[in-house]
Amino acid sequence: MPSKIKGVPSRREERQSDRRQFIIAVACRSFLQDGYARTTMSGIAATLGGSKSTLWRYFPSKEELFTAVLDQATSEYHKRLCLILDPSEDVATAVERFCFNFLKTVTSADALSLYRLVVGEGARFPEIGQIYHARVQSVTNKILANYFAKAMSCGSLREGNPLRLAQALRGLCISKVEDFLLSGSTEIYRDEVIDSDVNEVRDIFLRAFARN
Repeated sequence: MPSKIKGVPSRREERQSDRRQFIIAVACRSFLQDGYARTTMSGIAATLGGSKSTLWRYFPSKEELFTAVLDQATSEYHKRLCLILDPSEDVATAVERFCFNFLKTVTSADALSLYRLVVGEGARFPEIGQIYHARVQSVTNKILANYFAKAMSCGSLREGNPLRLAQALRGLCISKVEDFLLSGSTEIYRDEVIDSDVNEVRDIFLRAFARN
């Protein structure tokens, strides 16, 4: 039998990875359609056509499954942020790109559903708010703070706490769409509105934190 090539997944590992991704996709659909409370491990196992013991081998709890859904939903966005926040470009351009991508993402259909799920059910299930904060908001803040620390060292931004600046920029962005996020509206948040919001947020942020 040929030995396994280092770094190349075996067929068994590929099947396990495919199975895990399928479970996450089914769970995501259930969370978005039925909410957190009505989504059960038994129901997901029944949809998958397997036993709960098989599901539990991949995800020992609903909390861990919800975490995996959030990670899957936000991984590409967080990778994109790392590219957008390019230290070689001027701060205004980076901030503008961040704001546009952030607002475009949080007003997308799936992101809206997840956000409204957390807000709507967080009082009964505080663990989902904690998971959302740790896996979504905190990760975004850390990526932003890392960029701001570099911008401060280059003299583009005033000296300060990079994490506080990251929280400030996210807060400014959220303030522009808060009513939309909480309203339950099914309308599309139009690009021209996002462009206007981005210009306002960028200008406010730079007036407050950029070096003259």
